[in-house]
Formats: sequence, structure tokens, C-alpha cells
Amino acid sequence: GDDKPWSRSMEVRCTEVEFMLRDPVKNDQDIQYTLAAAEAGLLFMEQIEAKAQALGVLRGTLSRHILPYGTTDQSVANQSSKAKEVLENMPDEMRRRMSDKEVAYLVRGANSVRKLIRVKIADDNDLNQAQESLKTTARFFRRVTAEAEEMSIGPFRLLQTRREGQRLISPAKPGKPSNAPVFGRGGGHYQLKQQQLYNQQQQQQQQQQ
Repeated sequence: GDDKPWSRSMEVRCTEVEFMLRDPVKNDQDIQYTLAAAEAGLLFMEQIEAKAQALGVLRGTLSRHILPYGTTDQSVANQSSKAKEVLENMPDEMRRRMSDKEVAYLVRGANSVRKLIRVKIADDNDLNQAQESLKTTARFFRRVTAEAEEMSIGPFRLLQTRREGQRLISPAKPGKPSNAPVFGRGGGHYQLKQQQLYNQQQQQQQQQQ
């Protein structure tokens, strides 16, 4: 039933995604935003590829103009650009074949990809890596959202519970045991620790009510 722990590959992917994201997800809204942003990022990737082909340049070359990187005062974390500067610094032959609107759109797309995941975008390899990261992130949160819907709980709660390696019992149904987690995984010491944490949380919640 629903109480099976995550597969190993989902656990690995969870860790991977956490490492890739610039900001951790803290609630259901963050999950929705991250999923939407990853999907938008993948569209941006397709567009930069199509535009580079039309211009007869490598994607990396185009993206370096869209998202300049390498000036001394610009760390990877702050790698972002403004359409105006991009237009001023773009080689003429490229500039002539792109509308201001197109440039602004690509700049916006590149900036949001940079805000979402920890990658620098300086060459074709970086773009491939960024694309893989976006795919992994989108796939992961799509799966979390779908699974949470099936179980009628919020995706963030599912993520938290799975992340802690707990078994998740569906919300209590009449005549069924309650949805208190079952701490069935890991060594005795770990199980004890989880149970203590859970008991503490329950006590805190009761005090707050």
C-alpha cells in the first residue's frame, strides 16, 4: 500500500535535487514554484538551442553573450545580466539577427535558471549539465506531487517524511490505526531517536493547542 518507503533511486534523486537547488524548498508553494521554474528553464534551453542553430553558433557562445561570465567582480552565484548591457556588448552580426524582445526573453530565462540551480553557464557542457539538472528537478517534483495527491497529503509533508526515511501511513480512516509514523527502518538507536523526536513534536503540538 501507500506506506512503502521510497525506492533507493528516489532517495538518491532527492539528495541530488537538494544539492542542485540554490534555495531549499520549505513548503508546498516552494515545490510548485520550483517545478514550474524547472519546466520554464527547460523551455529556455530549447529556445537557446533553436536560436543558436539559426545564428549558426554554438549554444555556449550564444549563452556567454546572454549571460556574460568571467568579469573579475562576478562570482558564479551572482552571474546574472541585464538585457541593456547584453545588447550593448553583443557582436554586430549576432545583434542584427535578434530582436530586442528576443534578447530580453533569453536574458530573463538565463537569469531564472541561474537563480534556481547551482550551475555556471559558460559553455556547451555547462548548458548540458544545466539541462540535466532541470530535467532531474522537474521529474522529481512531478513525482512527489503526484504521489502526494494520491495519498491526499501536501507534497512538502510527503517530502519531509520520506526524507527522514519514515514509513508514511495514509491519513487515518475509520477503524484503521492513526497516521502516526512507523519507525521501521535503520538500526535500533536510529529508530529510538526518531521515536523520541516524534514524541517531542507531539508534545509541542499539544502544548501549542
